[in-house]
Amino acid sequence: MQVDSQYTVPTGVQFRYEDFGGVVYRRQDDRLFFLNSRLAVTLLEMAGKGTVMEITAALQNANIGDKSTIEAVVLKTLSSLEELGIIYELAGRQAETTRTNLPDVANH
Repeated sequence: MQVDSQYTVPTGVQFRYEDFGGVVYRRQDDRLFFLNSRLAVTLLEMAGKGTVMEITAALQNANIGDKSTIEAVVLKTLSSLEELGIIYELAGRQAETTRTNLPDVANH
């Protein structure tokens, strides 16, 4: 996951806040995850609302900490959620630029 990436929660994944963090249910394989991090659940709630960099800036505006610390924690948390299959990365702005430079082979 890169700072210019966006991420989303796949269809079939549901989550809710709890006192200890949150619970995530993945319907595709009936898996239940207990997240001991309120930040992780906050990031799930913010999915699709901007790039990782924009979400980091929003968290920094909430006076949670300095930018470099927040960015490192956010990236680590998102990577963990991605490994569990709870989120997935959408194309980053850089990847979109690369993709537009490819020839269109659909009409050939």
